[in-house]
Amino acid sequence: MPRRLPKEEHEKRLKLYNKGLNDREIAERCGVSLNTIYFWRKKNGLPAHNLQSDVDYQKCLELYKRGFNDFEIAEELDATKAKIQYWRSKNDLPHNGKLSNEEEKRRMKLY
Repeated sequence: MPRRLPKEEHEKRLKLYNKGLNDREIAERCGVSLNTIYFWRKKNGLPAHNLQSDVDYQKCLELYKRGFNDFEIAEELDATKAKIQYWRSKNDLPHNGKLSNEEEKRRMKLY
């Protein structure tokens, strides 16, 4: 008989799923295999997240042109880094590895 998933683990996965993370990201954060998350999602009737959905790509481009990196864009738009990386790669845009001017100023204020 299969082991029942503890309520806390189910809620953790569901919270990550509802934030827009894909199966791989959820698996990494929960320390389980990709297949485990795939079967958990299917069992719960949850569709796979499309990496292109619900992101304002015009705003992505504006932030990218201002020097924001993938993490900063994702944070600003409340999206996953994977969605931003996917968008950037599909548009043949190189990685903005440096911090944006706004982020550098913000971090300087913290110290």
